[in-house]
Parts: sequence; C-alpha cells; structure tokens
Amino acid sequence: QNLIDACGGLALPGGRPWVLRIAGSGDGDYARTLQQRAEGTVPDAGRIEWLGSIDAEARTKLFADSDVLVLPSHMENFGMVVVEALAAGVPVIASDRTPWKSLEERDCGKWVPNGPESLRRAITALADAPLADMGARGRAFMEESFSWETVAGRFRELYASMLRNGPLPGNG
Repeated sequence: QNLIDACGGLALPGGRPWVLRIAGSGDGDYARTLQQRAEGTVPDAGRIEWLGSIDAEARTKLFADSDVLVLPSHMENFGMVVVEALAAGVPVIASDRTPWKSLEERDCGKWVPNGPESLRRAITALADAPLADMGARGRAFMEESFSWETVAGRFRELYASMLRNGPLPGNG
C-alpha cells in the first residue's frame, strides 16, 4: 500500500516515464484492494502492471528488465528476493523493517522507512544514480556473502564450534 501511495505523487527527474511491476501472489481480496487504491491514487494507473505469481524464468527476465527492486515490507526476516535482485545486478530499495541496512553500507541500494514519502524520495534519488555501478556492487556483495564457498565455510565453522563446545545446555 505504501508503494502504491508513493507512486501517486512520483515524478522522475526530466519527466521520465516509469512502470511499477508487482509480482507475487497473496490474498485475492488484498490484491483487489491494492488495485482499487492504485486506480484512486496513481494518475495513470496503467503504469502499474499486476503480474501475479511468476516462475523462476519469468523472475529472471523481470530482473533483467528492471532498474530497481523495491521491497516495502512491514516485517521481513530475510527477503530472498533481495538476494536474487542483487545477484542479478539490480539495486534494491528495502524498508527498514527488513535486515538489509547493508544496502546503504555497500552502496547498492537504499534502506528507508516504509512510508510513501520516504519510498518516493528513494525512488527519485535512484533515478539519477549510477545504477549499473550500484548493481555491480550488489552482485559483488552477494558473491562475497552468499556464494557456496562462503556459506559452506560458515557451516564448517558452526560445526567445528559445536564439536569444541559440545551440545547446548538443555539439549542433551
């Protein structure tokens, strides 16, 4: 809802056009509510494409066709779509209700309050940002943090620690 409201007053520098593509399935009533809200909020609601649930191939194409991913979650314990977008070289705007503060630290996106005005400001700021450079930094960040080698190393460290320290108290 906040992203829809952000798009209601969205004007990119130079009057550049924009399109919001919303992917994912969810409660049908909520989706209809969002569509109705868009019709009443966004002057040209045709700029919003409702994709519904998409498969991996369509998601890959969507990332290739996107300048930015916006994840305006009210609560997110990880947000796999952020990893997928960054790995595809797409900068991310995520709400501060996600664990992605490192987007700003790594200069591959924005981590902002989940409100219409802050989302609108972040989208507008990225409109003139060096998106290809940000995307490259995001891809490198994902390779450093989530490659098979990195993840396997973390598990090795975890298992070694467990062997050194024994089971946790109360767990045998």
